[in-house]
Amino acid sequence: MFSLTGKTALVTGGSSGIGLAVVRRFVAAGASVIVADLATTPALEQTGAAFSALDVTDEKRVAETFEAVEAKSGKLDILVNNAGIALQEGPLDETDIGVLQRTLEVNLLGVLFGLKHGPRHMKDGGSIINTASLAAHAVMPEYTAYSVSKAGVLKLTQQAALELSSRAIRVNAVCPGTTTTPMEPDDSAESRLCRYLTAAGRPGQPEEQAAVFHFLASDDSSYVNAQAINVDGGWVYGLNARHMEKLLA
Repeated sequence: MFSLTGKTALVTGGSSGIGLAVVRRFVAAGASVIVADLATTPALEQTGAAFSALDVTDEKRVAETFEAVEAKSGKLDILVNNAGIALQEGPLDETDIGVLQRTLEVNLLGVLFGLKHGPRHMKDGGSIINTASLAAHAVMPEYTAYSVSKAGVLKLTQQAALELSSRAIRVNAVCPGTTTTPMEPDDSAESRLCRYLTAAGRPGQPEEQAAVFHFLASDDSSYVNAQAINVDGGWVYGLNARHMEKLLA
């Protein structure tokens, strides 16, 4: 079950964090994986995945990368649009337009360019998975740019799923909650808050996110399309028992 044997996958932003966990999982499941990221890492090199340097905000380079991958490895079965950033923000009425623009360029346009140029280099019946976020659903103070960018990813996911349906290419999104990565260390304020607000009582691990990507990449999820799957420990659905006890004490 969930075999990826014989499949070829391209993962953007796969050098660290959730992306790296996805790469490891895909390789273990039998896929041939190409990672497109700004730079490689020793951890990525240990996976045996191929690497291509890519800035996902450079549309010309994105198109060239897909062309080069097809020329070398054939058409893709799986595309994971995962590259993203989370910059320091502030209150909405103090929004730094430079931060907003950079966040939208990477998190939203990076996915758009993948959806625009990737499918023509994919086999019919393939799977595209976009990395969104809990922030696409749950509003948190001082996360304007990030939240808007990830909400946009969900709309792009739905749009692409409908437009690519004639080729049986499925498009889904994963919405990770707080996950322990270099972007979100275990001692961060959000991670501490997660232990209090989330039904699971802890942040997630990259491997737990990767398991959902693996399912969506496999043929076993053939009837799952245009979905946004929350992998957030239950945070998005509200107060848990521990939280209620403290509020009512």
